[in-house]
Amino acid sequence: MTRAEVLRYWLVYNEFEIVQEDLVEDGGLLYSVLTARFGGVTRLNDAELYTGSFGQISAHPLYPKLWAKQTKRFQKVYAALKKSGAGDGDGRLMLCGQICRQLEEMKPNGKSI
Repeated sequence: MTRAEVLRYWLVYNEFEIVQEDLVEDGGLLYSVLTARFGGVTRLNDAELYTGSFGQISAHPLYPKLWAKQTKRFQKVYAALKKSGAGDGDGRLMLCGQICRQLEEMKPNGKSI
């Protein structure tokens, strides 16, 4: 699977618990490695679908890099939606803004990006 956020979404909504997450970098690309088991509960906010559970992944040495990548991604989309004339009631704009705010709350503490 190439989209970790799609896998996380499927796992969360199909009664799987994400037990552990790890990050691996290869060739300049970041990969998420997930361990899951059926019958548990995992709660993730919208931003965590893209980064992984903040409680599990925030101490990882590669987290600042992942956070910066996702923050840049969603800020770019948000700016493009605003520029296109999407109004404040547009669901895409609202969701993207919410993810940007959640990512800001998940900012790495004192780590260089």
